[in-house]
Amino acid sequence: MFFNDAQLCAQRWQSCASCHDADGRMDALNWDLLNDGVGNPKNTKSLLWTHQTAPVMALGVRASAEVAVRAGIHHILFTQQPEDVPAAIDAYLKSLAYLLCL
Repeated sequence: MFFNDAQLCAQRWQSCASCHDADGRMDALNWDLLNDGVGNPKNTKSLLWTHQTAPVMALGVRASAEVAVRAGIHHILFTQQPEDVPAAIDAYLKSLAYLLCL
């Protein structure tokens, strides 16, 4: 629920799913977010298995997915949330699985 909830954003206009699709996959777009300054667009990456493959983020700048989730809430959504919110997002991301389509 929190992954898709724009109410977590300071201005209520974006959620994690705005960039990572509702199921944590990539959206094939380049985003230029304010967390690393203007003029640094990055392609959205899939979040599947990110909790098992540190470091994370487009350039590997976060030590773990848990750190990245909390930094994203702070530096991209511009809010502070109680620990149960990022913990729930972590649990959701850990639950994602690849689907085999033949």
